[in-house]
Amino acid sequence: MVLSRRRPAGRGAAVGRGQTGVAGRRTAIRRRQLRLEWLEPRALLAAAEPDELFAREVFPGGGTYSDFAAADVNRDGHSDLIAVNGESPGEISVLLGDGAGHFQPRAVYAAGKYPQSVVAADLNGDSFVDIVAANIGSFNQGYERTVSVRLGRGDGTFLAETKLDTGGRPRAVTVADFTGDGKADILTVNTDDTSLGSSYSLLAGNGDGTFAARVDRKLNFAPEDVAAGDLNGDGRQDLVIGRGQAVTVLLGQGGGAYAAGVDGATAA
Repeated sequence: MVLSRRRPAGRGAAVGRGQTGVAGRRTAIRRRQLRLEWLEPRALLAAAEPDELFAREVFPGGGTYSDFAAADVNRDGHSDLIAVNGESPGEISVLLGDGAGHFQPRAVYAAGKYPQSVVAADLNGDSFVDIVAANIGSFNQGYERTVSVRLGRGDGTFLAETKLDTGGRPRAVTVADFTGDGKADILTVNTDDTSLGSSYSLLAGNGDGTFAARVDRKLNFAPEDVAAGDLNGDGRQDLVIGRGQAVTVLLGQGGGAYAAGVDGATAA
């Protein structure tokens, strides 16, 4: 069983992410223990300090990064980095890898205000890696209710941004076949600033990189993170939603519907 996962803003470095793809396709999405900083030139530590687990390599970046993913965006067999900077105006940075742990200077793509989460997946069935970033906005500059979608060309570059409406202030985003039709869907968890309160939004995919209007469902807690996977072997995508020191599991019922949540503690 494989779960897709993101790292919430302000927390430690993420561990691996796997994305199982749709309708028999598999897109390898992996994360590495790397830290992006504004630094020039690139600094490479030849070996880790005695109390460190990994050697550290630092790459030039922009702003304060809130989330990142790794995927082979140019189909050369090497993992590349995708990061969102969590500022306004928001940016998506793409750093192409050489397979030896080194990366080219970043290419920058616009996103919405204060993007907090990013996922890499094939949204239109062309086997190219596409990007979805969740834009949360801010109190001073206005909350966002969108995700930014950029379809990949397969050569490491991406098409123009398409913005899709979600519930208010999407904290995290994931991609999977939630409706069971073999097409990639987008799901966000939201700390909404409207009367709905916290929610999740499902945007059903049409299989060509376009999506139906969102369907919102209320959550009775403030979500911080989300992962998707088949937790009980019934062939349906289930949700694991992080919420402070606990997680809530929502089992898929088919067609994008979910049963009542089951809570579990993650810390004393």
